[in-house]
Amino acid sequence: MPTKLGIWNDALRMIGEHRLVSLTEDTEARYVLDSAWDDAKMFVFTEGLWNFATKTEEINADTGQTPIPGFAFVFDKPLYWLRTISISQTSRFDTEAIYRDENNKIHANVDTLYIRFISYERSTDEQIENWPPSFAKAMSAYLANTCAVRISGSKSDADALRALYRDALASAKNKDALDQAQMFTAPGNWIRAMRGSSSRWDRGSLSGY
Repeated sequence: MPTKLGIWNDALRMIGEHRLVSLTEDTEARYVLDSAWDDAKMFVFTEGLWNFATKTEEINADTGQTPIPGFAFVFDKPLYWLRTISISQTSRFDTEAIYRDENNKIHANVDTLYIRFISYERSTDEQIENWPPSFAKAMSAYLANTCAVRISGSKSDADALRALYRDALASAKNKDALDQAQMFTAPGNWIRAMRGSSSRWDRGSLSGY
């Protein structure tokens, strides 16, 4: 499973530097990675609609705030909100809500909404072990890309590291999309099988009369 130390050491490997023994090691590389860490997580988390970081919440209008013209209600975004995936009027997400995101608030004409969003809560160090390995690899590549000059003092590998990050990010997104597709495919096959069984049973019952 991914670890913070493992992600940092993978970034150092990409740069061509020595590994860290611990997260408290007194070296320039550790200080550089430490200073870049929070911003790097924020950036890579906004780069995709990651399934592992997706959260769904019901939110209610704040009647103490004034909505923008054209809307009747205003909502605060959920705690740890980072990026909106979808907003619906129903918990099944079968009715898309008409809304506007303005001034870091959500404005709509119904007083209850259901929002699916990328949660920054999933970015805490305690959650790293739950990150997909492909996402952890993309995080390492981004750190390598952004920290290489400060750690190695050389710009010669800048293009290669940028390409490495783009490839790692694309791979992580592709695997994330496949995981999402499998989540929907399996129930679909089961439902089709059940429907097939029902149809045969119905036909058999009819033919027996």
